[in-house]
Amino acid sequence: MGVRRVAVKDESARLGLPAFKALGVFYAVYRVVQARLGTDVAPDLGSLRAAARRIPPCSW
Repeated sequence: MGVRRVAVKDESARLGLPAFKALGVFYAVYRVVQARLGTDVAPDLGSLRAAARRIPPCSW
C-alpha cells in the first residue's frame, strides 16, 4: 500500500468521554449551556450536568 507510518491520537481520556463522536456532542452541549447561562462552565461532565439544571425551561 505504500504507507510508511500511521499516527494515532488517543482521545479515550479526554474529558472523561470514551468516543470521538461523544466528544463532539459534549462540546456542542457545553457551548449551548455556557451561552444560555451567560457564564463559564468547567469542562467536565459533572459541571455540565449541574449547569444544565440551572437553565430555565424553554417557553416555546
